[in-house]
Amino acid sequence: MTYRFNLTKTIALGPLAGAAFVAAALAIPNQVGVGFINLAGMRLEDFAAQPAVWERDAKLAGDWKLWRDDSVKDTAFEVLKLEQSAVVFGVDSSEVVLWRREGKLERLTVRFESDRRGNGGFETLERNVRTNLSVWADSGSSKGEGGEIFSKGAVEILLQTDAREKTVRAIFTRSPRTS
Repeated sequence: MTYRFNLTKTIALGPLAGAAFVAAALAIPNQVGVGFINLAGMRLEDFAAQPAVWERDAKLAGDWKLWRDDSVKDTAFEVLKLEQSAVVFGVDSSEVVLWRREGKLERLTVRFESDRRGNGGFETLERNVRTNLSVWADSGSSKGEGGEIFSKGAVEILLQTDAREKTVRAIFTRSPRTS
């Protein structure tokens, strides 16, 4: 998919309208042909919002590899890490990990780092993820334990920020409305 706009028509709209249109066009993330979107045919956040993804033994789009880390204490979970890069909410993620129990997806965690290419400083990263998530979600945010909660489709997304580590996490879980 290619986004094009006619600069002559944009200028004819007037400086303010033209500038707004150009800024909006430049803000559209270009993900065509790379990472997760290339394999799955959709953005990771749209994939996660589908009810079928949260069913037992659901087919996972992309390439996932079994992963173990010191943070994984509960051996009842199968922890898988996405092998491809993924742009989520228009921001380059540093890590995407999902947790399954008995073949059923329990949560999907996307980690963003402020020093990742193109993500800018921590304040810029936090603002970009929050703004893009707000636009994507069906409803505004509400305060939850450990962060802000957004929802769309079959998921709730807990947005957590850590200024000390300069990271932002989006934790997808199945919405209680669709359980």
